[in-house]
Amino acid sequence: MLNSMTGYGRQNYVDENFNIDLEIKTVNSRYLDISIRMPSMLNFLEDKLRKTIKEKIARGRIELSIRMQAKGKAKGFIEADLELAQQTKNVLLDIANHIDIEANISLQDILKNEDVFIFNHAEVDQEALQAILLPLLDEVLEQVNLMRKKEGQALANILEDYIGVMEEKLEQLSLLSKDLALEMKDKLTQSISKLLNQVPINEDRLANEIVFYADRADIQEELIRLKSHNQQFLDSMANKKPVGKTLDFISQEMLREANTIGSKSNKEEITKLVIEMKTTIEKIKEQVQNIQ
Repeated sequence: MLNSMTGYGRQNYVDENFNIDLEIKTVNSRYLDISIRMPSMLNFLEDKLRKTIKEKIARGRIELSIRMQAKGKAKGFIEADLELAQQTKNVLLDIANHIDIEANISLQDILKNEDVFIFNHAEVDQEALQAILLPLLDEVLEQVNLMRKKEGQALANILEDYIGVMEEKLEQLSLLSKDLALEMKDKLTQSISKLLNQVPINEDRLANEIVFYADRADIQEELIRLKSHNQQFLDSMANKKPVGKTLDFISQEMLREANTIGSKSNKEEITKLVIEMKTTIEKIKEQVQNIQ
């Protein structure tokens, strides 16, 4: 069963103290890469959030975003450091006087010093927030994995079709390569006869040369290995564990065998089939990049 690395989930929680929005986006990545954006008051939960995600997702770029708006007693309040504001104004005037320019200090200039504001957060009930956020995260991860599973099934259907195309090409290649040795013998015999201008040919020597060149041009082993790779690919797709890296490796081996076949044969029909097969393998490799 394949799982895609593309997923999305979102949940909202509201009570008398908080309005919390939790969102997860996942995309393909070589490894498990977790990015978390959340208010600083929730930093105490980061390790548990990461652990929960790792238990549910094996691979991909995971972007977790938590937006939280406090209400009522949980909202806290803002104060201004009036002494610091006055000091800021005085420093700005001193600078203007020192460099001899006319200064018109505005409130906006003073507020650029962010320390003028003092944000007093209400005391955080860590246990209460954990009791809200971890179950909320579980719900969102369930949504994400459901989407990844659905996308994975769509990818599986596409990949099975591509493997079917590969099997068709292999059958055609097998038929075309069956008489390669005989064709080579006739071709070599004709070429040598023409070059020697009716001089008698040493049949034993010719036979040895034909065996040598036929062995170099034989693609049966590559065809057998490619067929084996196709079956390995399908078997791996049925595995319940993450198989994205395995499928990527198998597709690379497919391409290696196809390249070898192309380099061994100079028969036009075989070359054409190899090009079509390599195009299909590239499509397989492209789809595999999004599998967990």
